[in-house]
Amino acid sequence: MEETIAELKMQLATMAEALRETDKRATAGQLALELMHEIRNPLEALGNLIFLANGDVHNSEEVQHFMRLAEEQVATVN
Repeated sequence: MEETIAELKMQLATMAEALRETDKRATAGQLALELMHEIRNPLEALGNLIFLANGDVHNSEEVQHFMRLAEEQVATVN
């Protein structure tokens, strides 16, 4: 009976450690996803602004406006 309790305690400790490691990995994965999201959004906006600026090269005011917005997106990523 003593061996069984000791074995159960050891299994419980092993499972608790595995659960802690799994939780750490899940937290790291969630952080990585949030970081990717925070970087991807401004980069996507930057790409769209560059596209708009290239398509409107004859209107310098619009191009300057798009480029100011692009600078803001670069600052956000930075």
